[in-house]
Amino acid sequence: DNVLQIGGDHTGEYRVYSLYGGKQQWLYANPDGSLVEWATTAGVGDSWLPHRIHQIWQGGQKLMRYTILYDLLGSLPPEKAEKLADILGIRYVVGGEPAESVYWRNAQRQLKIAERPNALPRAFVVEQWIFESDEHRILNTLMEQNPRLAAVVEPLAHETVPFSGELSAHPSQGKVQWVADEPNRIKLEISAAKPSLLILNDAWYPGWKSLVDGISQPVFRVNYHFRGVFFASGRHDVELVFSQWQFRAGMWVSLAGVAILGLMMRADLFLKRISIDH
Repeated sequence: DNVLQIGGDHTGEYRVYSLYGGKQQWLYANPDGSLVEWATTAGVGDSWLPHRIHQIWQGGQKLMRYTILYDLLGSLPPEKAEKLADILGIRYVVGGEPAESVYWRNAQRQLKIAERPNALPRAFVVEQWIFESDEHRILNTLMEQNPRLAAVVEPLAHETVPFSGELSAHPSQGKVQWVADEPNRIKLEISAAKPSLLILNDAWYPGWKSLVDGISQPVFRVNYHFRGVFFASGRHDVELVFSQWQFRAGMWVSLAGVAILGLMMRADLFLKRISIDH
């Protein structure tokens, strides 16, 4: 119960990293009901979604770039791994005995929770940014910058930013207030003394649209995988909405491609049979 309550006032604002997050395949057809109950408490798979606890291994995040970031956590030197964990907004780490020992050797199922108070929140504002289009340089630049002050932004075709994020020795701090947090809609109240960039540490994906004070604005991919929206100084209402028609259109295009490929394969087999018969 303590694990499922760790979100507290921070539910939706930070993430939890469970060492057991990607181990759900070991539970398939397991007859031990108590083990399944423990796995839910330990954050295996997507078991925390009903509790509105955002964890690092979770539905909606398992895209290629996010998987790369997830894997980097276990391979970077400790100092850089801590920095990446801050960027990912990991406020809590849940661990204990190795998963294989719990599953197969009846190890103790006691869980330990460590808090990381320096984690960046799920939504925050920066006044400085660097444009970079090469994927490898984005990662390198990201690990060299202070993520609390500057972001790495990938340029979009035919989209320009009306102001520059020049480096400042004394940056001010913007404010973010959550208004709505739904699967396909997010609404925030933001403010800053200078033109700034809102960073939302949720997966960047085609189809997300943003409205700043009701006016459409592009959603940039920032910090390698996440969403960013530029805004002028002052107070603003920002709404991000997922346009499902784009997702559905992509799905139908994919299905049509599969169907065409199937017809081509059948036609090829038919022609081969004719040639054999003759």
